[in-house]
Amino acid sequence: MRILAALAVVCCVYAGAPMRSGANLVKWKEGRLSIQVSRTVHMAESETGVDRRESAASVHTAVMEAVHAWSHTAKAGVSIEVQFTDDAKLEPGRSLITFTDTAPFDDGLCDKNTFLACTILRFAEDTGELDSVGIAFNPYLRHSSIGLKGTHDLGLVILHEIGHALGLDHSPLQDAVMSAYVELATVEPGGDFGVRELSSDDMMSLAMLYPPAPSEEAQPGRIRGTVRRNGEALAGAHVFAINRHGHPVHSAVTMDEGVFELLVPAGEYHILAEPLDGPALVAQMASPPPRAPKFPTLMWNTAGGHATDGMTVAVEAGQSREAIDFTVPDTRLVNVDTIGMVESGRYLGGPRVFMGRGRQYMLGLTRTPAEGPPSVRIPSSPVENDGQANSPSSAPQLVRQRVKVNADGRLGAYVVKYLAEQSVSVMAGSLRVVPSPAVEGVRDSSTGAEASAYKANQLISISGADLAARTSASTPWQETAARPTQLGGASVRIGDRWAPLFAVTPHEIVAAVPEGLEGATVTLRVVTGAGVESQPLALRLVQ
Repeated sequence: MRILAALAVVCCVYAGAPMRSGANLVKWKEGRLSIQVSRTVHMAESETGVDRRESAASVHTAVMEAVHAWSHTAKAGVSIEVQFTDDAKLEPGRSLITFTDTAPFDDGLCDKNTFLACTILRFAEDTGELDSVGIAFNPYLRHSSIGLKGTHDLGLVILHEIGHALGLDHSPLQDAVMSAYVELATVEPGGDFGVRELSSDDMMSLAMLYPPAPSEEAQPGRIRGTVRRNGEALAGAHVFAINRHGHPVHSAVTMDEGVFELLVPAGEYHILAEPLDGPALVAQMASPPPRAPKFPTLMWNTAGGHATDGMTVAVEAGQSREAIDFTVPDTRLVNVDTIGMVESGRYLGGPRVFMGRGRQYMLGLTRTPAEGPPSVRIPSSPVENDGQANSPSSAPQLVRQRVKVNADGRLGAYVVKYLAEQSVSVMAGSLRVVPSPAVEGVRDSSTGAEASAYKANQLISISGADLAARTSASTPWQETAARPTQLGGASVRIGDRWAPLFAVTPHEIVAAVPEGLEGATVTLRVVTGAGVESQPLALRLVQ
């Protein structure tokens, strides 16, 4: 049997959870995946596929970074073995990552007009045990792991596809790597280079599928319950937990019995339920549950039922909170469809927004129906409203809210709530707070001294403030000495290239000057998130 799990260019949020074959989870025996990676990354007679200006080494580095991210998740018991091969064709029984096989896109298995890549899973229908998996990048589109202009981010896409290869479906949480919105646009200056980082939802979903071995570390807690309406079990409800900081931690989708289960660290949580009828759509799941019902967003308390924002579910380490049940009322429904920024009178909408600390923005939402006084809230977050929300008379479906982000605000994804009379709509994980990088200077990394000019491949030390979300260092993988172009949620753009990174901290980045730059003087910028970047610094180059 085959399941196709594809990543589309512009389409859809898919509901998250492990994939299923009937009542069985689709997974690898003992959590062990062995997969080959094709050494061939460029098309023989085409300018599409992996950009020819990029080396195979950097492509393979991006693959290994993604493998490392999933297999070293502390919350799950999985292992991934990688071997490199000269083969590039997908065949039954072989697990392979290929960049040049046109067959899945030519025979219609994968839509070459919309899919960036697709994952083909082969498993036993009676048990759900995986036999092999093929990951194919669309050779009719352009890809790059080093941020070449006009390409799709290969590093972020492969991180997403490996999640499918392990048995994960798409997630309705917009900030999750397993969201179908994870990579929407080609890389342009100031565009979305993505954040190659697993979310809490990604890691918790993997831990549900592959439980970690018992250890002395504190075990996560579980929240279980049932969603009902008019006395009947309610399938197709997206349920998720938000911690006291306002971060979405884990989500699930109720199946036929209306049952859900959430895996969370010890703490207190608001539990929300949202129908999969926008922005998350049930019809776009890889493993479809029953049709999603329509109901307003609900918050639950420890006794179940409709609750206020101040009531929470408390969970201790290793504890299971059972029967967190409630009955859905039949009241008016409102939906938020997109989120974005309003800049120079234009609304730039999408699945999520990135906001730098200490900055101000005009947040935009689109709503259905377009009526009533709007109200926008970002609960328990460093993002504060600056005035009241409003809608222009010329575009009543658009809601505008001026916001400001605290300079010392906690980084991460947040929930945005839209309220209209008695109804609420939620975009879970749609707003992400990222650093606001400020570059102070550049020095030769080996000598620590400033230089009048720098040359290709020279290591430089970039000093400043709020340069990265966390401290991180890169590792040269077997068969490649290339380095990643993103670490700790940070990237460095020098001229029109993204620089290989060796190490990052919030106050220093060690990078290499990329090859192929033109001109004697170029600009250097540190970029975190999508378009949140430092002021440019001039950098002189020599041959």
